[in-house]
Amino acid sequence: MSPMTASPALGSIHAAGIDFLVRPGDAGATIVLLHGIGGRASSFAPLMARWPHGPRLLAWDAPGYGGSRPLAEATPAPSAYAAALAAALDSLHVGACGVVGQSLGALFAGALASRVHNRVVRLALMCPALGYGAKAGAALPDGLAQRLADHGREGPEAFAAARAGRLVHEPARKPEVVAAVRETMAAVSAPAHAPAVHALAQGDLLGSAATWRSPVLIVAGADDAVTPLAGTQKLFAALRARPREPGVSEALHIVGDAGHVVYLEQPAAVAATMAAFFGEPL
Repeated sequence: MSPMTASPALGSIHAAGIDFLVRPGDAGATIVLLHGIGGRASSFAPLMARWPHGPRLLAWDAPGYGGSRPLAEATPAPSAYAAALAAALDSLHVGACGVVGQSLGALFAGALASRVHNRVVRLALMCPALGYGAKAGAALPDGLAQRLADHGREGPEAFAAARAGRLVHEPARKPEVVAAVRETMAAVSAPAHAPAVHALAQGDLLGSAATWRSPVLIVAGADDAVTPLAGTQKLFAALRARPREPGVSEALHIVGDAGHVVYLEQPAAVAATMAAFFGEPL
């Protein structure tokens, strides 16, 4: 199917306490998209609109985001988000699927891939956050503690206004992208943000990569100031060192003129890359 083929209109569904934005398609080739700490399901709308028709696309609002039910834990690990996602997918009768995780969403995607090896048949990570590897119950790393304090003191709108531009490469040239990032970041309430910060603290993407048994694609913005290429290249090296099994592969695709929100800055290029990676039957 040509990348220029028109996609059907987006809809929504609610399953096991989780809201999903849906691009209809083949339910047997479902691909799930997981946003970052300052995003939500609607952040993926430009990418979903450009993705060639074929697979069904499900973009979630993580627990506590949008209309999704918060987690019971106040300081969850990424595995708690993965469990909530697995329950929602079970309720939708989605078994083996493809998963895309952006930034913090990469930690949730990786946790799901580690949970049941044959559930995630293809895994794509965009500008992945590696996590801090903190122990459950430990104090937050200084940078995350400051982030949490700033969000509480400034409020979501001021917090977003001060930080949205940093996620975009050359933000002055891309005011529409900055505005979109600011809008979604400003909608992240404290009850959603705080648990997500703790999940970021406890995440360890480099450590979990060895457990993944599916093909993995990493898409990175060449000028990402939030999750720089040096960390992404460490993750790619960890993937290349994992146990070799038939069908296991990894690829790193770097997109020019893009920062941390590569899927908003270059949605057509990212959609084409994703479609090629997920083009094999799921």
